[in-house]
Amino acid sequence: LADFTYEPFAQRAITALEELRLAATEDHIDADLALGRHGVLVAEVEQLIAVHPFRERLRGHLMLALYRAGRQADALEAYQDARRTLVREMGIEPAPALRELQQAILRQDPALDIQPGVQQLAHATDEPQPPSAEARWLPFELRTVTAVLADLVISGEPGADLQALRHFSARPLDVATEVLRRHGARVEEIVGEMLVGFFGFPVAHEDDAVRAVRAAVELRAAIATLNDDPQPVAGVRFSVRTGIETGEVVVGTAGSPRAQSSGQILSVAGRLQQAAAPDDVIVGPATQHLIRGAAVLKPVYFVPEGSVGSIFAWRVLNVVAGAPVVARHLDAPMFGRAAELTRVRTAFRRTIRSDAAYRLTVMGEAGIGKSRLAKEFALSIGADARIITGRCPPYGEGITFLPLREAVLDAAGPRGWRALKERLTGEDDGVQIADQIAGAIGLPPQQGIPDELFPAVRRLFETLASKQPLVVVFEELHWAEPSFLDLIEYLTRRGRGLLFLLCLARPELIRQRPGWGAASPSADTLFVEPLSAAEVEQLVVGRAGATFPRKALRRIVKAAQGHPLFAEQLLAAFNEHNEVMPGSLQSLIAMRLDRLGPGERDLLRCAAVIGSTWDEDTLLALLPHQARPFVYRHLEALEQKRLITRTRGTAFRFAHVLIQLAAYQSMAREDRASLGEQLANWLETNSSESSCEFDEIVG
Repeated sequence: LADFTYEPFAQRAITALEELRLAATEDHIDADLALGRHGVLVAEVEQLIAVHPFRERLRGHLMLALYRAGRQADALEAYQDARRTLVREMGIEPAPALRELQQAILRQDPALDIQPGVQQLAHATDEPQPPSAEARWLPFELRTVTAVLADLVISGEPGADLQALRHFSARPLDVATEVLRRHGARVEEIVGEMLVGFFGFPVAHEDDAVRAVRAAVELRAAIATLNDDPQPVAGVRFSVRTGIETGEVVVGTAGSPRAQSSGQILSVAGRLQQAAAPDDVIVGPATQHLIRGAAVLKPVYFVPEGSVGSIFAWRVLNVVAGAPVVARHLDAPMFGRAAELTRVRTAFRRTIRSDAAYRLTVMGEAGIGKSRLAKEFALSIGADARIITGRCPPYGEGITFLPLREAVLDAAGPRGWRALKERLTGEDDGVQIADQIAGAIGLPPQQGIPDELFPAVRRLFETLASKQPLVVVFEELHWAEPSFLDLIEYLTRRGRGLLFLLCLARPELIRQRPGWGAASPSADTLFVEPLSAAEVEQLVVGRAGATFPRKALRRIVKAAQGHPLFAEQLLAAFNEHNEVMPGSLQSLIAMRLDRLGPGERDLLRCAAVIGSTWDEDTLLALLPHQARPFVYRHLEALEQKRLITRTRGTAFRFAHVLIQLAAYQSMAREDRASLGEQLANWLETNSSESSCEFDEIVG
């Protein structure tokens, strides 16, 4: 797809293929080295090391290619460079394989030379290739990621043969890698018994820091479980020491941190890991700020080796199941949603009048107030209905019917599933219905997912709604699995009785199910729009009090642009440390930007350099020639995704000032400077014709 980098249809495919390319590159280099093509590999491998500095396999490739090219001194210097990077950035020595390669180069081991037959084949087939150029126009970007450094420790009683156990150390490494990847980590490097995982690329999530901590706690439990198995060497135990911190890295097109910018975050995480006791999970200040409320933490102080000052960090005792990524003030007064509340209540009354299931989807961006509206609706109907809730998780195994499980257990109440099953036994086929549902949601008896699950769920909800209206609230429906969405659509079409389905979702749901938002006799959609400036001001004053500084109030109202959650987080940031963009909001917006294709992201970054508003002529001046034919289609796509809005004619503005700030901050600093200079030159030449606003952005 190199010829279609900026084509809208190719955006998602490009992202996936970039990931696959990196996985195949190292194997390809191995094959080239085996064929004796070391002469043309040196420059290519050096470029790869620049964006993958901690891959010892690439370091070994470079050393071998240099040695076979007759550059023994350069090969040995390449080893020293690798060692300096690993020791300085991560506090570890190179793995035995790399050290053995260095020794083999020192003694000029004949085993390092290629065989004569292969050498002849290589000379016959080898054709020098020009260095590959980056297809992307802005190939590097700044990302906020959470780094997890896990050191798998092997310990034993006095006299235990630890050297013999090294042969079996692959098992805990495999377990650790699988746990981190299951939670969404990119395992960038495995060095000895040290494992490095990154959360936040190639795709950002709003809960990357929380995912990292959950993965570390699960890893601790998984390694402890290994100790219950018979060990090959008596008296030996496995443990893990983990350090976690969040910060900025520079990421290339293949989604890997570039060496010169990833050092700080890895150094901090490395110091935390080194200070951790066996089975400790230690997080730094930036991560602690992002996981408050989602984990149980204990403050710790320690003095790193070779340092004169102490470091303040937190030990993770446990994680809080089901905790929201961002704390919501759902009990605070609601402002500016009277019309939306009336819509929800009207849909509920329609269910009662029609005696048939009805579905209302409340749709809006993250932080717009969907959950708060649902809470206010629940309070408004009081005891007039029974309300049960299920939430769709963003990731995990066996999650398809997890929201159904939560709703069913919520309906069961304190007496549990047994009480609900007893109620069903009074119905026709009640026992079979109960067993079918139990098998699908993981309650005893386990029978897998039955073919008749959908009718069984319908019968359960109709039974619960037989005496009073039943309101089933499904939150975060944009994360739902396709089979679960099928279940909701089935209930909407076939459900009878006083059954009201209230679904909360972001606009991504319509992109997954284009027909979901269409109105029908049994379903409708309520789009929640931003609050007015006056309503946001009421919200902030309600939280902070009438004495809150007016200047700060105006700044928060302007920056929030109608998003209640944004206003709350900006207020909290002002009260704590006055940061420009709270980390919680940065994660939310970064997640939206990562759903764009590379051409759309680059266009948005260019627009961010221009300012909060811009026109097409100014934007075109900053785009490369190969991207200009597609600019109008990209602008249309960004409008549909509610990231920009057209103000007049060919003029646009960002839908939210924080989107502009996030897009600008995601650029590598050299790209910001280059585009800024290019913009200044264009404005100087075309200032009389340009009608766009040029904002000074300090980054």
